[in-house]
Amino acid sequence: MRRFLFIVIALLSLSSAAYPYSLFSYFSDKKGPVIASEFSSSISHRGKIKIPFLIEDEDTSVKEVQVYVDKNDVTSFVDFGSGYKNNKLSIDSEQLKDGIHYITIIAEDSSKAKNISVQEIPVNIDNTPPVLKLASGGGTFRQGKTGIIYFRSSEPLAGIDGVFQSKDIKAYPYKDKYRAILGFSIDDPGNKNYYMKIKAKDLAGNLSEYHYRVYVSAEKYGTLSFTLKPKKMEMLMPDVIREDWKKIEDVVKDENPKKYWQGRFEMPTSGRISMTFGIDEFINGDESGKHRGLDIANAAGTLVKAANSGIVRLAERLPAHGNCVVIEHGQGIFTYYAHMQKLLVGVSEKVMKGQIIGQMGKTGVATGPHLHFSVSLHNLRVDPMQWLNGMVLD
Repeated sequence: MRRFLFIVIALLSLSSAAYPYSLFSYFSDKKGPVIASEFSSSISHRGKIKIPFLIEDEDTSVKEVQVYVDKNDVTSFVDFGSGYKNNKLSIDSEQLKDGIHYITIIAEDSSKAKNISVQEIPVNIDNTPPVLKLASGGGTFRQGKTGIIYFRSSEPLAGIDGVFQSKDIKAYPYKDKYRAILGFSIDDPGNKNYYMKIKAKDLAGNLSEYHYRVYVSAEKYGTLSFTLKPKKMEMLMPDVIREDWKKIEDVVKDENPKKYWQGRFEMPTSGRISMTFGIDEFINGDESGKHRGLDIANAAGTLVKAANSGIVRLAERLPAHGNCVVIEHGQGIFTYYAHMQKLLVGVSEKVMKGQIIGQMGKTGVATGPHLHFSVSLHNLRVDPMQWLNGMVLD
């Protein structure tokens, strides 16, 4: 009788505050605790890593937990939360070799059966910076022109970016390499070496930095003089020009990694090339600056087409540039169409290569009907003829 009472008292005690589960659960529970973690095993990790996990047991409770990295017991490195919720394992991955390691969590419940659950979490460790090599260049780099540099990396990268001639540059995945399409400023003197700083970041966040010497040859672009009437000259006031360029540069300075263009860039309209890129302009006898586009003259109303596919980012009338459209083609590449008589597209509209976007005119500062066509690369205007001649195909 005494033994029976002792067993009853012992069993009843399981339902007290110290044992927040039922007597039935104590005997019937045949399932181990549930172990869950939101830690991402699909990406690489570096440096100090925190691995969150929780352990729950609906029927009884969690009695004991052990944690291993590979075969090493790291239980003492776990910050256990109340009731084994919100647990965090902290490890210094630099103590481990690069590659896959396994976090093993073993949890035992408080049932009579002492059920055990095991959860394995793979961790990909990468503490080694990527190695970047020049695969090839795009030929001779020239003042005011576009050039292409290809890189090979020892591993997949999160990104390649850098600085060249005080401009931010980026390289994007291209086939089995990475490609940087660069513009070389028409304002900087040529026939000299410049230094390009490139940073490569891998998927784990490791960073490599490289410095390359780039030689840029000088170009001769010539001069051209013409006359403007007083009303047109008023539009060339410095404040007016600055306001125009601010509107345009607020658009073309953006760097979207998406690529919208398809194949070769096409001539945006028909007509006579009346002024090439880089010409030093003299207006009414005074030097005005270098021409940063391609002028194509024809009759007013001549159709203007998108040189390639993209998204319209600006479509409005500006004082000096007249009716203009700016199309984003992705990866820092924009084309710009000015002095049009009429605009036939709106902001945010998707356009296809060859789609009509306007009509040629002489709005803004123009001596006659023509289209001013520009290519902007990472917010730097470069010679459009290279693009029209197939400098970049895809």
